[in-house]
Amino acid sequence: MNTLRDPGVGTRDASGRSSPQPVRVGVLMGHERALDEVCAILRRRAPEIDVVVSTTGWLQLVRSPRFPTDVVVVDYDLADAVSLEGRIRSCRAAGAAVVVLSRSGADEVRRRVVDAGAAALLTGPVP
Repeated sequence: MNTLRDPGVGTRDASGRSSPQPVRVGVLMGHERALDEVCAILRRRAPEIDVVVSTTGWLQLVRSPRFPTDVVVVDYDLADAVSLEGRIRSCRAAGAAVVVLSRSGADEVRRRVVDAGAAALLTGPVP
């Protein structure tokens, strides 16, 4: 089952004044636990980022009225009928930069991500 979340947006500071527009981010992870953790990390450590859509399913991301976002964070190991390359290229065609999260920094992983046009590959433990 895929999960789609509507985290909401906020562009006002505590005083009610407008603040600079945050970077709108979409998060696509293969598991709910990973989705929750990545979104929590972004919200806690990057106040300039607004997670406007988060989901465990590719179609839910691209069909969201909040898509395209400025940036899409994608799980390298997401099991989906659409290939990693297809997801990256579709996001880029819609105007979003793509950051891929992977447990592996192997040459093959890097090559696939770079060749498909992702802006960045972050490697290490994925929540």
